[in-house]
Amino acid sequence: MKSMLTTFFFLILLLGAGAQPTAVQTKITAENNYDLSVIQVYPDSFPQVSVVFQARNQLGQPLWNLEEGDLGISENDMDCPLVGLKNISKNRALNIALVFDHSGSMVNNPAQMEAGITSYEQLYNWGMLPAGYTMPIDLAKEAVLNFLGGESREMDQVLFVGFSSTVDPIQPLTSQKGFNKKTIARLTPGGGTAFYDAIYAAIDSLKEHSEKPAVVALTDGQDNQSVHSYQEVIDFANEQEVPVYIIGLGSVHRSTLKRLAEATNGFFYHTSDPEALSEIYLNIQRQLKSIYELSYTSVIMDYSDPNADLKMEFANDTMAFANPDFDYELPSEVVDYLIAKAEARALAEQEQTRNRALAGMASVMLLGTGGFLVKRQKEKNEKKGVLALANAYPNPFKDYLKVEFSLPADTTQATLIMVDAKSRKRRALELDVTATEATVNTSGFVAGTYVVQIRTGNGISNAMRVVRI
Repeated sequence: MKSMLTTFFFLILLLGAGAQPTAVQTKITAENNYDLSVIQVYPDSFPQVSVVFQARNQLGQPLWNLEEGDLGISENDMDCPLVGLKNISKNRALNIALVFDHSGSMVNNPAQMEAGITSYEQLYNWGMLPAGYTMPIDLAKEAVLNFLGGESREMDQVLFVGFSSTVDPIQPLTSQKGFNKKTIARLTPGGGTAFYDAIYAAIDSLKEHSEKPAVVALTDGQDNQSVHSYQEVIDFANEQEVPVYIIGLGSVHRSTLKRLAEATNGFFYHTSDPEALSEIYLNIQRQLKSIYELSYTSVIMDYSDPNADLKMEFANDTMAFANPDFDYELPSEVVDYLIAKAEARALAEQEQTRNRALAGMASVMLLGTGGFLVKRQKEKNEKKGVLALANAYPNPFKDYLKVEFSLPADTTQATLIMVDAKSRKRRALELDVTATEATVNTSGFVAGTYVVQIRTGNGISNAMRVVRI
């Protein structure tokens, strides 16, 4: 793995020093930074959590052959034990929608057009294109056919969505090898650009199918005919968990298309050279097969904050993710699990305290009065070093709640936290670190169950469940 990566980065350095890429027109640097795209976080089996992600370099090329020892992950700045890493798309079927622009502007090839002329659409309509002239639509057709026939697998399914002013009729999903290529061959350029409608229709056609979906969409212009908006497409894609990979050819609105692709966990490519399309399609096909699932054991114990800050990094410090941090919210089931664990720890601590008290009573009987005074003072000294929530009353409560607590002698700051059943923080009260009790104003609380806990700079106390009536 490390040898392969070293070779790969050496090639990147060579590119940065001289050769220019033709497939993707973007800045190339010698930095070993990868773009981390987190597709989904699954805490269903908490404390085991799974993160589905892709890693790509600055050219959009996928990182191949990752192994468990190559990565590390931390949660709220605490390292987490890795359970496993696997490529989940390598042997998994894909459902791919190919969205194809055959609007009138797909006639125009700036590399072959006379200076000062912005469109050859009329020449095409009159059948008067110059001899040897190649339309971008023909090169795009060739690129799509290579995509269908190149590294295709029997398990993968594809549907084709052509569009101009409107979206063409969509045929059912079929295998890549069994796709009727005459559908593509019959396309002719003409009309406007209903790009957003085409993507929306593609997602709608994929949503009923269980295999991993993706949209690969080509356009050479700005949308001017769609009924659906830019934001509607993003929302629908995220609702259905469909990444959208976009290829912008020529004079497109790059920033808009880039935002759309990234907002759906896809990727944006741009080129002004129609001959580069085949390489871009091939690269996307490889990306779709480089999706990983990283499993780790969570170290979260605090349920008062439902958000977890995750950070992924390479074990090899010569490589790094440009955007390694991402957040996910703990579902209510996980919060309930954490509350139950906290209560179990509190009960265990109470049991230990009771056992120590019984043992102390036995010692008193043996030590006599003098020994009792020594033992009592020792217990008081020990208590000064304990962070504990001793009592919360009345329970049920209404307009106020009293809490009794003990803090370590070196405590400089302590906060009492109350959260409701949905883990929303309802009260944060700074405590007097020299006191042993406090009163919380709860007059604005709604009826329900709450959890009380004390946090200091050095730890978190046991938790208590209380009820507002």
